[in-house]
Amino acid sequence: MSKYEYIDSQKAEPTNVNPVVKMCRWLEVSTSGFYHWLARPQSATSAQREALTARIQHYFKQSDGTYGYRRIHADLRRKHRVFPGTRAADHAPGRPRGLPAAAVPHHDRG
Repeated sequence: MSKYEYIDSQKAEPTNVNPVVKMCRWLEVSTSGFYHWLARPQSATSAQREALTARIQHYFKQSDGTYGYRRIHADLRRKHRVFPGTRAADHAPGRPRGLPAAAVPHHDRG
């Protein structure tokens, strides 16, 4: 997450009382740079990542939270187009995209 993305996410938080100017100062970025970043159109790469994240969340929810990145990657390869394994792994359960991993610890397995 970039500094600008962080500021934007905090700006939207209902509990945030800090103005954008202060957050920019604390993170040592210009306020005008933040607003310029905010006004930019979405890049093609960013749109692809967003679409990939939506597909991964779909497969994860469809599996009742049990699929890891290997199974999700296999589904993506089978039903869509081929994605490099590292891209699916970057968005998969256990990663910072908000999908909790549903692994069973080794000592709890039968």
